[in-house]
Amino acid sequence: MLIDNAPDMPEIEHDGGSTLRKWACSSGIAIDSRTNMPMWDGSPIDYGAAIDGLRPI
Repeated sequence: MLIDNAPDMPEIEHDGGSTLRKWACSSGIAIDSRTNMPMWDGSPIDYGAAIDGLRPI
């Protein structure tokens, strides 16, 4: 066999959301209704500012 078998999946609770909440809480991560909300307002990108942000000072 050229490639090893994948490891077995870890055991998780039936409700993956509660597992995620427990992990986040124990890691000090606050998850609320705005966690996954994008900060982009829909305006077009300013490529000049983007490139300037990548350049070293």
